[in-house]
Parts: sequence; structure tokens; C-alpha cells
Amino acid sequence: MDIIIKKANLKDISTIKKIEENIYPDPWPPILFKFLLSRSPDLFFVAVHNEEIIGYIIGEVISKKGILFGHVLNIAVKVDWRKKGIGQNLLYELEKKFLEKKVTLSYLEVRESNLIAQNLYIKNGYKTVDVLELYYKDENGLRMEKNL
Repeated sequence: MDIIIKKANLKDISTIKKIEENIYPDPWPPILFKFLLSRSPDLFFVAVHNEEIIGYIIGEVISKKGILFGHVLNIAVKVDWRKKGIGQNLLYELEKKFLEKKVTLSYLEVRESNLIAQNLYIKNGYKTVDVLELYYKDENGLRMEKNL
């Protein structure tokens, strides 16, 4: 199974949008993906198999009082490609880039009901640090963190 993780580009956005719409109940609009790609092009990756985009991850680096934090904004893998290590590889690539940028802590938000994603994050060293009341329109979120 040949999977390549590479930086996303503008022509990938339409496929990313389709993946997003098939997975999330409240999908992000394409303009948000374009904005995030323009703002942090080195923190937006796609997983590709035989020239087909099968997943993506988006991050950002935030500075608070001189400390750099990595924020995992969004990650998604096509349903038929799950449980094959794609999400893990995407997360690894983003965290590697965070480390290059001298980030000391990575964090993310996840739906309370999304146990599959939570298991991925726990497996990769993330711990739940807070419950975010109605973070999503219809349910609570969990904030998870990992020291890098």
C-alpha cells in the first residue's frame, strides 16, 4: 500500500471538501480551507494513494506569551481508508512540522461522541484536559493536549 503524505495545494481543495462533507455533520466551507492553506501552507497535508486524496490534516502555530503551541485544526480520512494508519501518518507529519517550528505543546478539539478519533489521539499520546460545553453546535467537545 503506497501512501504519500505531501503538502496540500489549491487544486486539492475540491476533493478535501468532498471528504469533509462525507464525514462531518457541519462541514467547513471551501473558502475556509483556502484561507488556511494560504495562511499556513506548510501545515496543511494530504494523504495520497495512486493520485487519489484519501485524507488530510490542517494545523496552525499560535504564540502565547512567547510560547509556541501547535493546534490541530482538522483531520479526516475517507471512511474506506480508516484503520490503515492514514490518520496516524498525517498526525505524525504535522507534529514533525510543529517540532521544526519549536512548538512545545500540540492540542486539538474533538467531539465527545467521536470515539474513533479520540482513540487515535490517545494512542498518539494526547490526553483530555477539558470538556468544552457545546463547543460544536449540537454537542460538547473535548480538548486534548500532548507535550512534544
